[in-house]
Amino acid sequence: MIQELIRLVRRQPEPAHMIPEAIKFLVTQEGVAADGAELAHLLSWKVADPATALSFFSQMYKPNPYTAQYAVKCLRSFTADQILFYIPQLVQV
Repeated sequence: MIQELIRLVRRQPEPAHMIPEAIKFLVTQEGVAADGAELAHLLSWKVADPATALSFFSQMYKPNPYTAQYAVKCLRSFTADQILFYIPQLVQV
């Protein structure tokens, strides 16, 4: 079922772009490694939580300009107090 959701969101990301949790169906390790064209939709995707944003800087994903831009956009949308909890993860990046 998850593979079908991934396929659907990657094929037609527009209906899901307002659901931050759907980002995990658009951005996959395989899609980032292949530099999939669907990653361009990240630029208009709804902001996700800081943990999700930081995961795009982890070694789990190959470096990619779209995931990096999206992660920065997400992190900038939170206040300093909200991000304070994530400082250890930011330093590791």
